[in-house]
Amino acid sequence: AENMDLVVTEFSKYRGLFPNKIILLGPPLSGKSTYAEKIADMYGLPHLKINEVTDEARTLEGEEWDKAREILEEVKQKTIEEIELEIKKKKRKAEDFDPDQVIPRFPPDLVIKAYQHKLNTNDCKNRGYIMDGFPKGFMECVDLFTIKPVVEKSEVIESSQENSKTEAKGAKKAGAKDKKGEAQNISQVKDEDPDCPLDESIMPKHIILLEGEDEALLERAKEKFPEEEAKGTHYTEEGMARRLKEFREKNTMEEGSLTKCVWNFFEGRGMEVLKLSAVDSDEENVQKIRNYIER
Repeated sequence: AENMDLVVTEFSKYRGLFPNKIILLGPPLSGKSTYAEKIADMYGLPHLKINEVTDEARTLEGEEWDKAREILEEVKQKTIEEIELEIKKKKRKAEDFDPDQVIPRFPPDLVIKAYQHKLNTNDCKNRGYIMDGFPKGFMECVDLFTIKPVVEKSEVIESSQENSKTEAKGAKKAGAKDKKGEAQNISQVKDEDPDCPLDESIMPKHIILLEGEDEALLERAKEKFPEEEAKGTHYTEEGMARRLKEFREKNTMEEGSLTKCVWNFFEGRGMEVLKLSAVDSDEENVQKIRNYIER
């Protein structure tokens, strides 16, 4: 398989065929999915949507994904318990609840694994991809696009001894032994390090940021999703306000703040980020995107 990958890579270089790997960033309802669809059609690229990527991961085979399914089942059971508690407190109607319809939400670390698997498929490696809606923050970029060094067993044991007197949670994280004396997390990665080397095989080559003020985006939500249509979606006034707040908290740099924006990950590595206004016309923005990609 490795030899075949090398042959494909060399052939692509010889023929001047290079995959288009593109990421669209921006706040909710800034037009990411709309432009992603247009770009996917223009260049014949797989459009990676978070729900589809995670749904595909639920069906993957192997020990790693078997463990992932166990985690998801635990998340599902916890969700069911929380909903049943709400029903008991009369905060929710029992007739609206069907335990079989509960689909557990992917924990952040499993979302990263699902995307890494997808980006390493031959389709994405050879043709490229267009991503939108993820990553949403700086550290998600670090987790997804960097190669982290593996902690050697000796380091874990040494760390375990040094932390033997710390609280259980801290000791476990450091790789300490459990009550039975069995070392945990013998092969684990070090804490997130923004200076880790990039995984060039999956890194995007083009980064596009759609910018828009909250007021304009909230108004767009009202226009696209009238109150009745917005019910039960993320596009209610309350839902949009919450999502915008979450995005700004992750991606607003204030004086003295340590917050790093998602696009800072790429700019900090010398990559140009194309910044567009979300309120400009589709035609104008599409032309700017084409010029940026095809130059």
